[in-house]
Amino acid sequence: LNDIGFKWRGDFRKNQTFGGDPKVNRMVAAKVAFPELSFRECMYLGGFEDEELDTVIGPQTWRTYYVTLKDGLRNVIKVFDTRTRKTKAHLNREALVSVLRSEDADRLTKVFGDRAGLFEGFMEK
Repeated sequence: LNDIGFKWRGDFRKNQTFGGDPKVNRMVAAKVAFPELSFRECMYLGGFEDEELDTVIGPQTWRTYYVTLKDGLRNVIKVFDTRTRKTKAHLNREALVSVLRSEDADRLTKVFGDRAGLFEGFMEK
């Protein structure tokens, strides 16, 4: 098929994770608990790096992984509290949000791990 110019489509690199991707779950929890954070800051707290976010997806050069995540995050945040059908990923995200909203002194470390130090810099702006 390659010899006749067939173009392969689709992104088959990433398998679906039961319960949601932990990076995405942390990213969503950060945006729900702290809406004043920017999308990119939530992605950093979730565990994403600039190299990963700036990867171009598809034929359009503007369609990066950041844009895809940002669009998905907007959709999830819009219906987060009103959602009736709760998947395992949504339940995991709710658990992370409840930890972030608690009064526990180590709540940021429990959710974000070694990236908890970034949070202070983001909130100073």
